[in-house]
Amino acid sequence: MRHLSLLLSLLALGACAKADPCADTGIAKDQALFASQNFVKRELKAPGSAEFPTRFDAEGVSVITMVQCEFSVRAWADAQNSFGALIRTSYWARVRANGSDYTLLSLDITD
Repeated sequence: MRHLSLLLSLLALGACAKADPCADTGIAKDQALFASQNFVKRELKAPGSAEFPTRFDAEGVSVITMVQCEFSVRAWADAQNSFGALIRTSYWARVRANGSDYTLLSLDITD
């Protein structure tokens, strides 16, 4: 009985250790924000110069939990353009969580 109790405790602890990527929590929203940033980097002229907000609740950032593990992300990136000038680019992305991976559903980038 004692071993069963210990086993159940360990299983419960393991289940809590991983964040549900589909949950409406700060951790899930931050993960969706970071995933969207990776998709945006692919579109920038100088992705190495990019600076992004670090939290889903930062100024100018909105992460909304949609249905079926989808997130709507509105955020920005400060990055160099082709002339080397640092500009702020706003974007809207819709991403879907697939375990620890994310799929880009749509991306709209404006300068």
